[in-house]
Amino acid sequence: MARKRIFEYAKQNGLDSKQLVELLRQNGFVVKSHMSVLTPQMEAFLMVKMLDIATIEEEERLLVEEEKREEKERLRREEELRRRAKKRLEEEAKKRREEEEQKKVEEEKRLEEEERRKAEEEEQRKAEQKKRRRIEKLIETPEIKKIKGAAPAAKAEPPPPPKMAEPVVIEGEVEKKGKKKKKKAEPVELPRKGKRVARRRRRRAIIDIDEEDLQRTVDKTVARITLGARKRVKKKYKKKEKEEKEEVSNLIVLPGPMTVRELSRKSGVSAVDILSKCLELGIIATINQKLDIDTLELVAESFGFKIEWAAPEEIALPEEEEGSEEELVPRPPVVTIMGHVDHGKTSILDFIRKSSIVAGEAGAITQHIGAYQADTPHGRITFIDTPGHEAFTAMRARGAQVTDIVVLVVAQNDGVQLQTIESINHAKAAGVPIIVAINKMDLPGANADRVVSELAKHDVLLEEIGGDVLASRVSAKTGEGIDGLLENIMLQAEMLNLRANPKRAARGVVIESRLDRGLGPIATVLVKTGTLHRGDAFVSGATSGKVRLLLNERRKPLKEAGPATPVVVTGFAELTEAGDDFFVTPSEKKAKEISLARQEARKGAAATRYKVSLEEMLKSIESGELEQFNIVLKVDTDGSAKTLSDFISSKKVEGVKLEILHAGVGNINESDILLAGASGAVVFGFNVGMEPSAKEAAKRAAVDVRIYKVIYELEEELELALSGMLKPKLVEEKLGVVEVRQVFSIPKQGKIAGCFVLDGLVRRGAKAKVRRADEIVGEGEITSLKRFKNDVKEVSVGYECGLGISGFDDFQQGDLIELYQIVEETAKTK
Repeated sequence: MARKRIFEYAKQNGLDSKQLVELLRQNGFVVKSHMSVLTPQMEAFLMVKMLDIATIEEEERLLVEEEKREEKERLRREEELRRRAKKRLEEEAKKRREEEEQKKVEEEKRLEEEERRKAEEEEQRKAEQKKRRRIEKLIETPEIKKIKGAAPAAKAEPPPPPKMAEPVVIEGEVEKKGKKKKKKAEPVELPRKGKRVARRRRRRAIIDIDEEDLQRTVDKTVARITLGARKRVKKKYKKKEKEEKEEVSNLIVLPGPMTVRELSRKSGVSAVDILSKCLELGIIATINQKLDIDTLELVAESFGFKIEWAAPEEIALPEEEEGSEEELVPRPPVVTIMGHVDHGKTSILDFIRKSSIVAGEAGAITQHIGAYQADTPHGRITFIDTPGHEAFTAMRARGAQVTDIVVLVVAQNDGVQLQTIESINHAKAAGVPIIVAINKMDLPGANADRVVSELAKHDVLLEEIGGDVLASRVSAKTGEGIDGLLENIMLQAEMLNLRANPKRAARGVVIESRLDRGLGPIATVLVKTGTLHRGDAFVSGATSGKVRLLLNERRKPLKEAGPATPVVVTGFAELTEAGDDFFVTPSEKKAKEISLARQEARKGAAATRYKVSLEEMLKSIESGELEQFNIVLKVDTDGSAKTLSDFISSKKVEGVKLEILHAGVGNINESDILLAGASGAVVFGFNVGMEPSAKEAAKRAAVDVRIYKVIYELEEELELALSGMLKPKLVEEKLGVVEVRQVFSIPKQGKIAGCFVLDGLVRRGAKAKVRRADEIVGEGEITSLKRFKNDVKEVSVGYECGLGISGFDDFQQGDLIELYQIVEETAKTK
């Protein structure tokens, strides 16, 4: 059969032959002209390329349709909102009219009641006056009239005292609050001492008090006082509740630096006001210009808002709720196989899966992370095959706890090696149960007792010696003991009671990621809960995408992946990282919004990254927040390791547990830094070096590494640290110097110094010393800083400014003001 030429293939498929030749040349094919023969490799490449083009076109068509649907839905929602708003406005207007009518009726009733009350009070007042006149008329006896009409006596001889009148008994009706009741008045004695006193007491009548009326009056008074107190208390609590609500409403959560437009949407303040405030602060910005963290805090504070910064991983995370108890179903256990290099980890997995993984890998050593699912006689199990333990710790450092059980593979002929110890420490730090697989039992003279005793030295006590760690003696070559290992895995899984909800949206974690030449960015994802389908929109870390293909470990396509299922996912916009979270979103648009927000948040995350340092751990110990002090120890010899381990274990700190996560021999490597960063530990080294990769990792993870040459220095500083004596040193860091050129007096503010910046800069909030003729005449803090009439954060050298200092305003022309700030200088070791 004659081979097809390029121009013929182009003609059959409706393509331009020149463009086809150019495409083949760009992809490494040797093509002279359009008459060249089309090889099978060229034809296969073109088929894949055309398939990709068709897929892209189909995706674009679906995307356009989805945008149309979203636009239609948006218009429908807007119409519904308009209708509801119109209805609400009509209801509010009707309610207002009814309230106005009700108020009018109540006001009329109140006026009528007020007039009636006034009339009753007037009638009661007239009745009391009439009664008082009647009583006065009855009291006026002939003796009283005689005293009233008597002339004053001569000075030489005073008149004789008047006779004592007989007691006068008054019987009358006393009207009290509209009730008529006869009262018997007590006798009234007329005084004997002159006319003035008699006039003063003539109207006084002693009347019996009704006890029932008195009790009712007291009860009403007490009720009024109690009601008033209750109202005051209620008002107080309402005021407090209102203040708390205002405080919550003034809190805005931001992911990181953002534009003026975005800040306006978040805070509800118009963009024009924000831009005006930026100009007042000396910042020239546009509505689409990004503001840094400091500027955002300053602007928000000026509008009365408080900012809380969200971590990138916290943005738009789905809820953790798994659903009702009926929706939870058992899931396969996720098992990580760990151990020393060439101890047979992948060979055991290969025997279980009955495939040839090892044969396709260089040097029979695992070169990348693989996640596989195997159906065994005891049930389905998901295996994660790692190159040692670095990937395991890297995922845990990023908050991805994906492993349920760790199978520790130890070769009986090699015993416990360096990476075996590191694997034990990493598993313990993660709090994952361990199952030991003693491999290579098919070799002549195989003896597992050595492995059992060596594991016991590292606190891994097997069941056969009274511990609680399950173990199996296996041979990856012959399959001996593999069934017992699988049985132990399922037994441990039953004890853990592993369950998940397959009906919810999928959520998982990225095991590995890479760039595939044909498929683009791909990732191996372990679905933790829910079910992942083709076509689902998703977010992973700071990237997003749409599931185009789901492939199992043998590259066979799947329609869906349930809980604890590892699957290769294609369709990522960008390459994600191992340990990143993975969750499904309602739409691709929503996924893009979340990924963009996370990208912005990650840009500012480096400035606020938590530092794992000795000083930070000491602060946590003093405040009672830290319950465990984690240490990673690397030394030059086994003897030094034992000595320092015993020394650290012997130290007791009240309320804090000292834990040596890993004690090893050799230089500090990247694995040690990963373990320390994931566990919040400090790395101590004695007479060892530090690998370059470890230095970079420590810098990225902000892990505190302390290396000593003399063992006593390490012991002394650790003892001082544990006793709380290692304190950072406070030092003054110079910012700049300004000269006072003119002094201004501002009403209600005091004196302001007009200055010129001679060196460095002046910053609001900085400490200041006023120096006059080589003497410090005042100290304080910069409370106000202006350039012309605008408030600014700082002014650089060569510019003029006006400033005020707290607690000092006795400025004079020619004074020098030194600006500085207090910083902590970490205590350094020798």
